[in-house]
Amino acid sequence: VVTLVVLQGLASLSVLRLLRVLLADRAVLLVPLAVYLLGPLTLTSFTWWSAALNALPLQIGMAWVCADAVVYVRTGRPRYAISALLALALSLAFFEKSVVIPGVAFTVVALVAHVDGERQVLRSTARRGWRLWVGALVLLGAWALLYVATVKSRVNAPADLSATAVLLRRSFLEGVLPATVGGPWAWDQVGLSTPFATPPLAVILLGCASAVAVVGATMRWRSKAGVVWLAAALYLLFDFALMVVGRSGSLLTPLLALTLRYFADGGLVLVIAVALVLRAAERPHARHVESAVPKPVAVAVCLALVVSAVWSTVAFTVPWSQGPTRSYLTTARASLAEHSSVPMLDQPVPDRILWGLAYPNNLASQVFRPLAHRPAFSDSTSKLQVIDESGAVVPAHLKVLRTSLPGQAPTCGYHVVPGAETVVDLDGALISWGWTTRLSFLSAGAGTVTVQFDRGGSVTAAVVRGPGELFVRLVGEGSHLRLRISGGVQSLCLGSAMVGLVAAGPAG
Repeated sequence: VVTLVVLQGLASLSVLRLLRVLLADRAVLLVPLAVYLLGPLTLTSFTWWSAALNALPLQIGMAWVCADAVVYVRTGRPRYAISALLALALSLAFFEKSVVIPGVAFTVVALVAHVDGERQVLRSTARRGWRLWVGALVLLGAWALLYVATVKSRVNAPADLSATAVLLRRSFLEGVLPATVGGPWAWDQVGLSTPFATPPLAVILLGCASAVAVVGATMRWRSKAGVVWLAAALYLLFDFALMVVGRSGSLLTPLLALTLRYFADGGLVLVIAVALVLRAAERPHARHVESAVPKPVAVAVCLALVVSAVWSTVAFTVPWSQGPTRSYLTTARASLAEHSSVPMLDQPVPDRILWGLAYPNNLASQVFRPLAHRPAFSDSTSKLQVIDESGAVVPAHLKVLRTSLPGQAPTCGYHVVPGAETVVDLDGALISWGWTTRLSFLSAGAGTVTVQFDRGGSVTAAVVRGPGELFVRLVGEGSHLRLRISGGVQSLCLGSAMVGLVAAGPAG
């Protein structure tokens, strides 16, 4: 929490500094500042710590470097170039997406010159700030060499263009555009670690209409506003493209897009765009139009946007405060203490408690490690139990997917002897996964048995003398089980083996 608050404070101050550079100390500065402080586009990345450690340093660096770049090109003072390069280096230490900062800064400087009425802005921006741009390129080059040498990364091409088109529509119609009017007002969680936007149709329509109205009006009333909005739209499309290549192939991609955290830096770019439009000169024929808008109407619109954004922020806390985690952990603490005498197979907790992408931290052995009174979590057990959705330890059964073929040893099935590996044939192959195997055996002595698939890790489990049943959790693949015995086991007869997935409740 301290990390988040400190970083958000620095980001807010950096944005305020940038807005003062762009708009000076004018009251109109409060408009883009409120958009940044209250806008939902930057909300979701702030509440998730690992995402915030990426998003907030990027926002700090982007705002700081843009402000330094504008002042450096205006004044030529070297300290602003040095300050910008230091801020860029710090941002790169947190998030590789910070490579976009020099490009954004160059664009902002060029747009400032453009809305101020200068000509040949690209040439003048490059010439006046060449030391800063060259320094940024050198820094990016050094960083790129380090990144390539230490990080293995991959880029995915979109697997389905039609699905990408649907994702584009949902990202902007249900995510970005409602956020521009303070939406989405409503959020859902449904197994994700972060809530995603579920805007009502009215908010979607309001967002679309407002975007068209604001862009159209400012292009009519403000000089050079069209280029500013175009640059902001292209950056949002860039954010979308990065999300697609980074998350392509995930069945949850549409929901991930609606978490909005992929557009957090795009929210800052929109704030900069608003400031640049406000900086632009009024068109002569539009001055009487703007002055004709009653101040009470303008104030009412601003208050409505603030209320809308605050409503979305408050609604965002509901999925967190009403989550099932507290009840689940309370029940699990008591139930695990009651069943502490028999080892349990390790298992993931429900996705609604901790997302599966957190593996292996979502395993029960990790979640409940601090508890003093609980069963041991093991890869093998003689009694199959699971922790159900409520957190209670309940009997479980095996949903069988593969069964062993009959063994060749008369009255024994598969005869396992010391010093040799016995191969147990299954009635089909299994893909690489975490499977549970049930072994029904008769052992001549107490000792251990080691079990594994054709490919994958092995598990060594204790067996008792006489008839018994053993459940073993294996990770691997293949169409055979391989068994070896050791210790005091003189021989072992395996009557049958079944492989499948564990499910709560008695077998149907």
